[in-house]
Amino acid sequence: MGSGEVPARPSRRTTAMAACRGIAASAAWILMSLMAVGTDPVRGQVPSAPSGDAQAILGIWEVAALEANGRPESDKNYRWTTFVFTADKLVLREGFNPPLEFTYVLDPSATPKTIDLTVRGHTARGIYKLEGDELVLCLSMGGPRPTSFSTRGRNDTEMFTLRRSLWERYTEPNLGFTVEAPGQWRVKADQLELPSGPVPMLLYQANAAKDRLTFTLAVVTLRSRPGGGKALEALFDAAQRLLFQQFGEDAQEEETKIKGPWPVREVTLRRSEEKETAVLRARLFLIGDRLYVLAVQGTDEQVRTAAPRFWATFRPAPVEGKRVEPKKG
Repeated sequence: MGSGEVPARPSRRTTAMAACRGIAASAAWILMSLMAVGTDPVRGQVPSAPSGDAQAILGIWEVAALEANGRPESDKNYRWTTFVFTADKLVLREGFNPPLEFTYVLDPSATPKTIDLTVRGHTARGIYKLEGDELVLCLSMGGPRPTSFSTRGRNDTEMFTLRRSLWERYTEPNLGFTVEAPGQWRVKADQLELPSGPVPMLLYQANAAKDRLTFTLAVVTLRSRPGGGKALEALFDAAQRLLFQQFGEDAQEEETKIKGPWPVREVTLRRSEEKETAVLRARLFLIGDRLYVLAVQGTDEQVRTAAPRFWATFRPAPVEGKRVEPKKG
C-alpha cells in the first residue's frame, strides 16, 4: 500500500495470496484483512512496570521462519525483517518499506498464551509461546483465534518464528544518521586525504565478537560537493585507499556497478589467509555534502549475509529537509 490507499473489502483468498509476496506485503495484508473482516479492537492496558512475558518480550526479534497454508515460506520473504517490542507498541520493519506500528496485548494466563495486535482500530488475534530467545507468533488475519501452532487448512493464518536479535539500532545524535549492527559503537576522529588536502572524518566501528565481524561506518563532511565525473571518482578513490589501508595493501579488489538515488560505488576486497579467505565489502555513498563509507569485514560466508543487511538498515540524515530513502541494491 505504497500509495497509502486501502482497497475496498478484498476477499480472503486475495489477501491470503498476498502473504506470498513477503512480510512487507504481510504487513499490508494484516491491515487489509482486518479492514475487510471488520474486527472490533481489543481494549486493554499495558502495565507500567512490565514483568514476566511482558518484560521478556521487549527488544528486537528477527524472523527466522514463516509458515502460511501449512507450508514454509522462502527466506526471501522475510530476510532482514524485525519485530521490535517496546512496553506499549510493536513495530514491524522490513527493508526499506515504511514501518507498521501496532499496539499489543498479552495474556500469559491463557492456554495457549494469547496476543492481540491492533493497527488503525483493527485487531489480529493470535497465540504465542516465548521460550528464552525464541518467540513464536501464530496470527489470524481477521478469522477466529488459532488454537494450535499450525497454519494447515487456514488461509487466514500466518506463523512467525522469531529469534532475539543481537543487532541494535543506533542513531547518531549530531549527524542524524541511523544504522543497525551487533555490538557497541566506538567512534574516533580521523582525516581522509583528498587531492585538495585532508578533510575531517568520523570513524565508527562495532565488533560482533562471536562471529568475528567488524562493522565500519566512516562519515566525511566535505567543504563542497563534487560536481561529478573526475572529481567524484577522485573522492571515491580516496575512500577506497582508506579501505586498503585498513584491510591490507595486498588485497585483491573487485568493483560492482550498482544503481541508486545517490552516487554510489561498491567495493569488495579479498585476502587469502592460512585457513580461510578474509573479505571486506563496502559501499560508498555521496549524499549531499557528506561521504558515507559502510564496510563489513570477516569471512566470505559471514560478510555475504551481514553486509547487505548492514547497508539495508542505514538511513542518512535528511538532505535539505527532505526525507531520504535509499533503494534496495
